[in-house]
Amino acid sequence: TVIMQENTNFAEIRDSIDKSQPYPIILSQTAQSDDNIRKQGEEIEAGEAVLLKGKRLNPADISLLANLGFDKVNVYQPLTVGVLATGDELVAIGNALKSLAQIYNSNTPTLKSLLSDLPINIRDYGIIADDLGKTTEAVTQAMQECDVLISTAGVSVGDYDFLTTVIEQLGKINHYKVAMKPGKPFVFGELTHNLAKPVLYFGLPGNPLSTIVGTLQFVIPALWQMAGAAHSERP
Repeated sequence: TVIMQENTNFAEIRDSIDKSQPYPIILSQTAQSDDNIRKQGEEIEAGEAVLLKGKRLNPADISLLANLGFDKVNVYQPLTVGVLATGDELVAIGNALKSLAQIYNSNTPTLKSLLSDLPINIRDYGIIADDLGKTTEAVTQAMQECDVLISTAGVSVGDYDFLTTVIEQLGKINHYKVAMKPGKPFVFGELTHNLAKPVLYFGLPGNPLSTIVGTLQFVIPALWQMAGAAHSERP
């Protein structure tokens, strides 16, 4: 048993005793057997797993690891996720609309906000004009720099929707269109040209509500899976 100093009269007698000699103290409360003793292994037994695979580390986890003497643990490398918007009609927020045919690019900030809670790095490739060459150039650059590419607009059947053409040239489309509204023209594919590891591609519709629905239903669950997070760690 260990008696806490606060539960004795030591503070009252400390200045009047000879600490080189045994001295009596008075307890302010009854002591029980094994009081204030930490037994080895009472919190964590030898060989017990303290953090399971898929656990998203938080400050409490870091404290636990540090208390156990771990300065390094194996983790998943954060994904780099590229986002781009396509359309000659799009104007970046903060700039003036010059004609009635123009609209603000609301999808990119919306998409980045939706993804902000994930353990990823986001790379914004801006607005890409409705041009086959420029679309190819942007996608090719993103392939070299990202693990995942997400686009908004340009995946439907319009004359200036070049993204599906580019994806097929630089990889393959695994799935096109889903049976839901909003969000029907959804594309999932892989970019593989001259790559050791495929870059996953998610093509979202240009309609803002469709972008939100597609992101929530398909993109975010896939990114959590790729990030290595267990289901219990996902919002």
